[in-house]
Amino acid sequence: VQTHPGAHADRTVLSILLQQLTARRRPGRRLVAHEFVTMAARPPDALGERLWAGIQAYRSWALANPSLFRLLYFSPVPGYEPPDEGEALTAALRVFVPMLATMLAGYERGLMKPPPSGPHIDTSKFREYFGLDLTPDQLARSTKCWTEFHGFVALEINGHIDPHWVDAAALFAANVRSSIREMGLPLDDG
Repeated sequence: VQTHPGAHADRTVLSILLQQLTARRRPGRRLVAHEFVTMAARPPDALGERLWAGIQAYRSWALANPSLFRLLYFSPVPGYEPPDEGEALTAALRVFVPMLATMLAGYERGLMKPPPSGPHIDTSKFREYFGLDLTPDQLARSTKCWTEFHGFVALEINGHIDPHWVDAAALFAANVRSSIREMGLPLDDG
């Protein structure tokens, strides 16, 4: 974004435009709706399978909507910085809610190993916006899980996982399913 007398106004218009696009198209809401349907098809006690189903839905949606994925999680316009609050942030956080709720149920049922202590993380937005009462350590562990599968998807979307050298779906499944088991959630062998 060039600096000129109207640069601030340009950034303001750009910010409003991107917020409206994310609010109007609601990429996060469509993804969450798909995850809820996919996750709800699994038995309530099958938390590992529910988490895996939601993560698969996340990847499927991202592969089907790479431009919206980039808009939601990356800065698609040079110089644009999203606001600290607003619809875009809420949509980005909302995507993670079904997975967080599943992991929280795993902690509450004693299935998941206690998370290691880590840095303090503010959990208030998840409590305020989505009713999830996570400890900072639980959110840190959940964020680790999210960064693993989100990072893989981001690499895949941006062409850094070449189908000529690896079956991306198989590698994704092996890595994510291993992580889910390491956290203590049981999975079928599939």
